Amino acid sequence: MEAVHARYIVQLAAAPLDDNTRRTYGSRIRQYLAWVADADLDGDPLTQPAARDGAVRDYRAHLQTVLRRKPTTVNLALAALVDFYTRLGLGPPEARRLAGGSAQGGQQHDIGPPRRA
Repeated sequence: MEAVHARYIVQLAAAPLDDNTRRTYGSRIRQYLAWVADADLDGDPLTQPAARDGAVRDYRAHLQTVLRRKPTTVNLALAALVDFYTRLGLGPPEARRLAGGSAQGGQQHDIGPPRRA
């Protein structure tokens, strides 16, 4: 998992993102990959789209229920995962942001693109 994270960090460094987004996404993906390494998942979420989607849904539930993270924090992790999986070549995962985690009236909405520098 460390090699996967290291490749992602190199990709982030070359991406037109602001420094805060790079740091935040790198941290969120490191946490996600550590969770993936310990989780009992069906398939390989780094190579299989269906396994990716299941892992992202399970991770979202883990953040909400086990770690009791606020919707804004969960949604930030989901945005980082969209960027990660897009750069990995699997495309964005099927995931919905949580209500109450944005300034858009608390509605659920699809994950948007990362902030650009």
